[in-house]
Amino acid sequence: MKRTVLRAIGGVVASVCLCLAGLAVMQAQEPAKIDVTGAWTFEVQTQAGAGTPQVTFK
Repeated sequence: MKRTVLRAIGGVVASVCLCLAGLAVMQAQEPAKIDVTGAWTFEVQTQAGAGTPQVTFK
């Protein structure tokens, strides 16, 4: 019985180590860059009224 418990604990420890290693790899990757360049038109509604401002990101 003692041997079975030790195997189970070893399996849990190995699983935790694999999960932590996977998280470390995911954290090490650079996030994807998002390109928002271009002309944008927004629709805005407030208590003071509505409008459609335009902005351009270069």
